[in-house]
Amino acid sequence: MRSTRLSLAILVVFALLGAAQAIATKPADEPFFSRAGNEGYNALHYEVRLAYRPKGGGIRAATEVDAMATKSLKSFSFEGWFRTDDGVIAVGEPQGTAAWIPCDNVPTDKATFEFQITVPDGLKAVANGRRTRSANRSNRVQMNWVEAAPMSTYLAVLPEAIRFEAGIFGAYPFDSAGSLVDYAPSLGYALESQSRPIYAYVPDVTTIVHETAHQWFGDSVGLERWPQIWLNEGFATWAQWYYAERHGGRTAHAIFKRLNRVPASDGRFWNPPPAILGRAKDLFDPTTYVRGAMALQALREKIGTEPMLRLLHRWTSAHRHGNATIGQFTDLAEEVSGRGLDPLFQRWLYQRGKPHTGG
Repeated sequence: MRSTRLSLAILVVFALLGAAQAIATKPADEPFFSRAGNEGYNALHYEVRLAYRPKGGGIRAATEVDAMATKSLKSFSFEGWFRTDDGVIAVGEPQGTAAWIPCDNVPTDKATFEFQITVPDGLKAVANGRRTRSANRSNRVQMNWVEAAPMSTYLAVLPEAIRFEAGIFGAYPFDSAGSLVDYAPSLGYALESQSRPIYAYVPDVTTIVHETAHQWFGDSVGLERWPQIWLNEGFATWAQWYYAERHGGRTAHAIFKRLNRVPASDGRFWNPPPAILGRAKDLFDPTTYVRGAMALQALREKIGTEPMLRLLHRWTSAHRHGNATIGQFTDLAEEVSGRGLDPLFQRWLYQRGKPHTGG
């Protein structure tokens, strides 16, 4: 397979704020990707123009970035494509977007996006947001997509899943919805791209429910730092369980009980704890998903279903199109339930090994 060639032309427009002269090269405080991001500016909008040529896999690209400098700058820094049978597909979590868009590649620096994509006639170009217009030019098609809601750079059928989840988590947070399904065995997974999840295979219902839940948990309510990815994956996995329970499947309690029979001696199943992932390679460890969802079910069984659903609704409303932390969630859980929950969160999120279920 030939590698995809990418050439970039970059235009950056800065609105400079009055401040002492400084060279803003210090990256944002991201523990797993210490060189990602830049504290010297805040990205506001990306206009991305792409032209794909199937023969040879070439992609011509130009990106215009509108950014607000947070200090006077003398210099600044910016931070995968996968071939399919008939084209290419791009994914970004956690660090892939910077391979093809010059960007401030940290979850906290959300911006709006506009994509202008040109492909040969017969192919379609799909991106985040709403399609605003298309035009045919010399056997090529140009399609424009706009994502008006602020989006993290890594996020770059739904009616029933959206209806069900909106009833629990609050109004769907974006002005368009859809999905992109392509056969991409070299990719091999699904990704919660904002407003349009990507599937490298035909997804089953539980996968659709999981990726749709990410529109609230991960896309609208974003992370402050990557080690807190439990707020994305644990919540989306619990949403799968609750959806199954409400649609004639196994209850979340039954799933919890079955998983909780895994013996304490199986350290690989129980570690690392979801809130203290020690290394970047732990980001997508099964504990982030499974033990993470078990933590939420343990919380539900402690405080009750109605307070749990009220908590999730308040969480997504309070941090809509923003970023949040585990500490903020645990504080809100105590506020909504009126109970002290620190022992439960310590057991399920922070302590190594199998949590005991008493208390």
